[in-house]
Amino acid sequence: VILAFLLPDTYIRQRQIGRERAFRDEMPEIVDMFELGATVDVPLEDVFLLSAESAEKKEVKKELAKLSAEYFITKDKEGCLKKFCENVSLPEVNVLSMALLQGERTGRTLEILSSLSSSLFNTAIAKITREDKMTEYKALGVLFVLMVSIVMLYMFPYFTNLEGGLRSIF
Repeated sequence: VILAFLLPDTYIRQRQIGRERAFRDEMPEIVDMFELGATVDVPLEDVFLLSAESAEKKEVKKELAKLSAEYFITKDKEGCLKKFCENVSLPEVNVLSMALLQGERTGRTLEILSSLSSSLFNTAIAKITREDKMTEYKALGVLFVLMVSIVMLYMFPYFTNLEGGLRSIF
Protein backbone atom coordinates (compact mmCIF):
# COMPACT_ATOMS: atom_id res chain seq x y z
CA VAL A 1 0.00 0.00 0.00
CA ILE A 2 2.83 2.38 0.89
CA LEU A 3 4.64 1.57 -2.33
CA ALA A 4 1.47 2.19 -4.36
CA PHE A 5 1.10 5.52 -2.58
CA LEU A 6 4.69 6.69 -3.16
CA LEU A 7 5.30 5.24 -6.63
CA PRO A 8 3.42 7.89 -8.68
CA ASP A 9 5.14 10.76 -6.87
CA THR A 10 8.53 9.15 -7.34
CA TYR A 11 7.85 8.53 -11.02
CA ILE A 12 6.72 12.11 -11.60
CA ARG A 13 9.72 13.52 -9.72
CA GLN A 14 12.15 11.37 -11.75
CA ARG A 15 10.54 12.52 -15.00
CA GLN A 16 10.77 16.14 -13.86
CA ILE A 17 14.46 15.75 -12.99
CA GLY A 18 15.10 14.09 -16.36
CA ARG A 19 13.31 16.91 -18.16
CA GLU A 20 15.33 19.57 -16.34
CA ARG A 21 18.54 17.68 -17.11
CA ALA A 22 17.59 17.49 -20.79
CA PHE A 23 17.02 21.24 -20.93
CA ARG A 24 20.24 21.98 -19.03
CA ASP A 25 22.19 19.77 -21.42
CA GLU A 26 20.78 21.41 -24.54
CA MET A 27 20.60 25.04 -23.39
CA PRO A 28 24.07 25.99 -24.77
CA GLU A 29 23.07 24.85 -28.26
CA ILE A 30 19.68 26.54 -28.03
CA VAL A 31 21.24 29.83 -26.93
CA ASP A 32 23.80 29.54 -29.75
CA MET A 33 20.98 29.06 -32.22
CA PHE A 34 19.27 32.22 -30.96
CA GLU A 35 22.60 34.08 -31.02
CA LEU A 36 23.23 33.06 -34.62
CA GLY A 37 19.70 34.07 -35.54
CA ALA A 38 20.19 37.48 -33.93
CA THR A 39 23.52 37.90 -35.71
CA VAL A 40 22.13 37.37 -39.21
CA ASP A 41 18.72 38.94 -38.54
CA VAL A 42 16.66 35.79 -39.01
CA PRO A 43 13.00 36.29 -38.02
CA LEU A 44 12.23 35.05 -34.53
CA GLU A 45 9.61 32.54 -35.68
CA ASP A 46 12.24 30.88 -37.89
CA VAL A 47 14.74 30.80 -35.04
CA PHE A 48 12.14 29.12 -32.82
CA LEU A 49 11.48 26.55 -35.53
CA LEU A 50 15.18 25.91 -36.22
CA SER A 51 15.96 25.46 -32.55
CA ALA A 52 13.05 23.01 -32.23
CA GLU A 53 14.30 21.01 -35.22
CA SER A 54 17.89 20.94 -33.98
CA ALA A 55 17.01 19.75 -30.46
CA GLU A 56 17.99 16.18 -29.71
CA LYS A 57 15.95 15.30 -26.64
CA LYS A 58 12.24 14.66 -27.07
CA GLU A 59 11.13 16.91 -24.19
CA VAL A 60 13.15 19.85 -25.47
CA LYS A 61 12.00 19.37 -29.04
CA LYS A 62 8.36 19.21 -27.95
CA GLU A 63 8.54 22.35 -25.80
CA LEU A 64 10.37 24.38 -28.45
CA ALA A 65 7.95 23.22 -31.14
CA LYS A 66 5.07 24.32 -28.94
CA LEU A 67 6.74 27.71 -28.46
CA SER A 68 7.33 28.02 -32.21
CA ALA A 69 3.74 27.13 -33.08
CA GLU A 70 2.28 29.48 -30.48
CA TYR A 71 4.45 32.37 -31.67
CA PHE A 72 3.61 31.64 -35.31
CA ILE A 73 -0.11 31.84 -34.55
CA THR A 74 -0.27 34.68 -32.03
CA LYS A 75 2.84 36.81 -32.82
CA ASP A 76 2.82 37.73 -29.12
CA LYS A 77 6.48 37.34 -28.18
CA GLU A 78 6.09 38.35 -24.55
CA GLY A 79 3.17 35.98 -23.88
CA CYS A 80 4.82 33.06 -25.65
CA LEU A 81 8.12 33.50 -23.81
CA LYS A 82 6.30 33.89 -20.50
CA LYS A 83 4.50 30.57 -21.02
CA PHE A 84 7.78 28.97 -22.11
CA CYS A 85 9.46 30.17 -18.90
CA GLU A 86 6.58 28.82 -16.81
CA ASN A 87 6.73 25.43 -18.52
CA VAL A 88 10.49 25.01 -18.25
CA SER A 89 11.28 27.00 -15.06
CA LEU A 90 15.07 27.15 -15.40
CA PRO A 91 17.12 30.29 -14.75
CA GLU A 92 18.82 29.96 -18.14
CA VAL A 93 15.46 30.02 -19.90
CA ASN A 94 14.42 33.11 -17.94
CA VAL A 95 17.61 34.91 -18.98
CA LEU A 96 17.09 33.83 -22.60
CA SER A 97 13.55 35.17 -22.64
CA MET A 98 14.62 38.42 -20.96
CA ALA A 99 17.37 38.84 -23.57
CA LEU A 100 14.90 38.34 -26.41
CA LEU A 101 12.42 40.78 -24.88
CA GLN A 102 15.07 43.39 -24.07
CA GLY A 103 16.38 43.22 -27.62
CA GLU A 104 13.36 45.14 -28.82
CA ARG A 105 13.84 47.88 -26.24
CA THR A 106 17.62 48.28 -26.08
CA GLY A 107 18.89 46.67 -29.25
CA ARG A 108 21.52 44.71 -27.30
CA THR A 109 20.14 41.23 -27.85
CA LEU A 110 23.30 39.96 -29.47
CA GLU A 111 25.55 41.03 -26.59
CA ILE A 112 23.28 39.53 -23.95
CA LEU A 113 22.96 36.25 -25.89
CA SER A 114 26.72 36.15 -26.43
CA SER A 115 27.47 36.50 -22.72
CA LEU A 116 24.78 33.93 -21.85
CA SER A 117 26.24 31.52 -24.39
CA SER A 118 29.78 31.84 -23.05
CA SER A 119 28.50 31.44 -19.49
CA LEU A 120 26.59 28.26 -20.36
CA PHE A 121 29.58 26.76 -22.16
CA ASN A 122 31.86 27.56 -19.20
CA THR A 123 29.36 25.85 -16.92
CA ALA A 124 29.28 22.81 -19.22
CA ILE A 125 33.08 22.61 -19.27
CA ALA A 126 33.21 22.84 -15.46
CA LYS A 127 30.62 20.07 -15.19
CA ILE A 128 32.61 17.81 -17.52
CA THR A 129 35.81 18.48 -15.57
CA ARG A 130 34.04 17.69 -12.28
CA GLU A 131 32.64 14.43 -13.71
CA ASP A 132 36.11 13.53 -15.00
CA LYS A 133 37.57 13.96 -11.51
CA MET A 134 34.77 11.87 -10.01
CA THR A 135 35.56 9.10 -12.49
CA GLU A 136 39.18 9.12 -11.34
CA TYR A 137 38.14 8.85 -7.69
CA LYS A 138 35.74 6.03 -8.44
CA ALA A 139 38.49 4.15 -10.29
CA LEU A 140 40.83 4.61 -7.32
CA GLY A 141 38.15 3.26 -4.98
CA VAL A 142 37.68 0.16 -7.13
CA LEU A 143 41.45 -0.39 -7.31
CA PHE A 144 41.71 -0.12 -3.52
CA VAL A 145 38.98 -2.73 -3.02
CA LEU A 146 40.68 -5.05 -5.53
CA MET A 147 44.04 -4.57 -3.84
CA VAL A 148 42.62 -5.37 -0.40
CA SER A 149 40.85 -8.47 -1.72
CA ILE A 150 44.05 -9.73 -3.41
CA VAL A 151 46.01 -9.23 -0.19
CA MET A 152 43.32 -11.04 1.78
CA LEU A 153 43.39 -13.97 -0.66
CA TYR A 154 47.15 -14.15 -0.42
CA MET A 155 47.18 -13.95 3.39
CA PHE A 156 44.20 -16.27 4.00
CA PRO A 157 46.32 -19.41 4.67
CA TYR A 158 48.32 -17.54 7.29
CA PHE A 159 45.20 -16.35 9.10
CA THR A 160 43.76 -19.89 9.37
CA ASN A 161 47.01 -21.21 10.82
CA LEU A 162 47.24 -18.24 13.17
CA GLU A 163 43.69 -18.83 14.39
CA GLY A 164 44.44 -22.52 15.12
CA GLY A 165 47.67 -21.59 16.92
CA LEU A 166 45.94 -18.96 19.02
CA ARG A 167 43.22 -21.46 20.01
CA SER A 168 45.76 -23.96 21.23
CA ILE A 169 47.59 -21.31 23.25
CA PHE A 170 44.49 -19.76 24.84
